[in-house]
Amino acid sequence: MLFIGYSSKDRYTIVEPILFHLKHLGLEVWYDFTDMFLGDNRYLTNFEHGIGDAAYIAFVISPNLFTSHCAIEELSFAKRIVEEKHAVIFPIFYQFSPNNLKNEYEWLKNYIYNEVTSDSGTKHVAYQIAERIMHDDMQSFSVLSIESLLQKENLGEGYVKELLECCQNTDERNYGVRMGLLYSLFQYLPAIDTKYNKAIRYIFSLLQMNENPDHLIYSVFEKCILGYLCCQLTVH
Repeated sequence: MLFIGYSSKDRYTIVEPILFHLKHLGLEVWYDFTDMFLGDNRYLTNFEHGIGDAAYIAFVISPNLFTSHCAIEELSFAKRIVEEKHAVIFPIFYQFSPNNLKNEYEWLKNYIYNEVTSDSGTKHVAYQIAERIMHDDMQSFSVLSIESLLQKENLGEGYVKELLECCQNTDERNYGVRMGLLYSLFQYLPAIDTKYNKAIRYIFSLLQMNENPDHLIYSVFEKCILGYLCCQLTVH
């Protein structure tokens, strides 16, 4: 699960746009606006169940954050969770330079972060988060690449292997063709419900609408396809 921490003043300018893409990528997100209700115990619900149960924590670091007592409390709690439980934190600096951090927040620069402005868009941030989560998710399988999947004996010699080999032999920068081949596999195999289906369909729908795929988009898509194929072929 991913927890998103932020100042309420940044909700509509950056948080919800990021959330839009994350949810369309099928990621489980803790979002206080929809996961907390009147009368909830704030510490138990937001801190223990929200931040405490999260494997990933995204924080929008903006000038507004430092004027929000609640957000600062959440960030302090998140720091302890990250250090004690080794949860992954994604610092997202919005309209704010990391160089302007006060000493007590310098720890945020120990992690790879992203800088976003009101003009740079949020889709890239969502894909970066998804790529890391999908990467970690793939560690539960013995297959981390198309090449390693092709080495599996139970793959057989049929259409699936042929498409994977065709994708493997396509120029690695020809993202559109490679994604088309991988989507053909997704469509060809008997349909099963996995955590990857939503992201596969969402990303391919953007490709159909003339989305210009780059390495990041392709990386997320390939990881989702590999995860789906591992579930489909029970390759562990």
